[in-house]
Amino acid sequence: MTAPTAATVPAGTPAAPTAPAGRPGRDRYLDLLRTVALLRVVIYHIFGWAWLTILFPSMGVMFALAGSLMARSLGRPALGVIRGRIRRLLPPMWVFALVVVPMMFALSWQPVKEEGAWWFVKLAWYVFPVGAPPFPWSSGDRAGLLEDTWAVQAAGPLWYIRAYLWFVLASPLLLRAFR
Repeated sequence: MTAPTAATVPAGTPAAPTAPAGRPGRDRYLDLLRTVALLRVVIYHIFGWAWLTILFPSMGVMFALAGSLMARSLGRPALGVIRGRIRRLLPPMWVFALVVVPMMFALSWQPVKEEGAWWFVKLAWYVFPVGAPPFPWSSGDRAGLLEDTWAVQAAGPLWYIRAYLWFVLASPLLLRAFR
């Protein structure tokens, strides 16, 4: 039997749907795991329930998901994959820095007095976070709107972005070593 051609198909007959070419669909199970992990992190930070870490180890799940998705993506050219991940990672970091760093200065942070000229190099870690960005350990508001440790609480979780960036940069080499 031969496939129908334009001459054998009657006019007005709808064409058979073709399979979409390109990328495969999203894996809903991985999306569910990511959602549960994010909710667990938010609930932990709101209520401080340490037992949640035993119930669902969200940081391990998040790194495992990121690693497996990165390994799957590395079927494409590595430079393009890394560039895409960095393009999604850095702009939120820059917005964070544009808000938080001026607030630290407004609340009398004087890093040059505390750390010297080396501080200017460390400030670049708000732009490309390969190291721990600087922040004051005590920088409260006299009116009481912000407590003394607000900067630590704001900049402390940046370890996750820094670790994720290092894993993204190292992933082609790590995948090659694994294989």
